[in-house]
Amino acid sequence: MAENSSKLIQALGIGQASPEEQQDIIEKVDKRLQEVVMETLVGNLSEADVKKLREMLARPEATLEGEVAKMAAYIPGLAEKIEKALQEEIGRLRAVLAS
Repeated sequence: MAENSSKLIQALGIGQASPEEQQDIIEKVDKRLQEVVMETLVGNLSEADVKKLREMLARPEATLEGEVAKMAAYIPGLAEKIEKALQEEIGRLRAVLAS
């Protein structure tokens, strides 16, 4: 988690913010990035795949990251679409934070 937080701090350009502000921003950004992943994922899945994903996520041991990786492994181009959507969202967030 600390490594991911460091990467987000750098990507968002919030290194000068206080640790408390950084943590608050990271929590909000993390939530938004999860939404972007889900939007991209659902937008590229068939109804059957969406049902399967819901079932997979309902398991107690399931994590969003793990289940997305499984889906991306068998749907051509999905991982690239998710990565592109995340990079675009990080760019938008960086612009908002810089203003």
